[in-house]
Amino acid sequence: MIELDVKADKLPALLDEATYSRLLSLLADQAAEIYTEDVVAFIRDHNISKSGGLESQIGWRPEGNKSLVFTRDEWPAHLEYGTKPHIIRPKDRKALRIPTEEGYVFAKQIDHPGTSPVPFFFADQMERQKNILSVAKRTILSAMD
Repeated sequence: MIELDVKADKLPALLDEATYSRLLSLLADQAAEIYTEDVVAFIRDHNISKSGGLESQIGWRPEGNKSLVFTRDEWPAHLEYGTKPHIIRPKDRKALRIPTEEGYVFAKQIDHPGTSPVPFFFADQMERQKNILSVAKRTILSAMD
């Protein structure tokens, strides 16, 4: 799983405490939602996922005055960071069944060469930061009216 904490606790205290606390939570939630939308758009724009399965793995949730952007499963991290060479063995069977053009090939194990990283979660940080700051400015200004 990939996780990113989104915190909004570095604002000067120009508002009363209750409004300030609500604003921090709102900013963290907005930042997490924008980050999630930007990650999904990046995946689509760069044709990283053909099936749409990767997009459905990206989510976020509020956690007090911060929010957490995450992947729902472990496999997107293998895509983001790549993998080292490794051996694949069957879990519940005697052999792996591998589809080919002629049917299937069976093997007790496969020496996988590893994969190169395909960054999507932490890619394009400057653009994501600009999007988040743009919305944050509007939110802060409207809270101060």
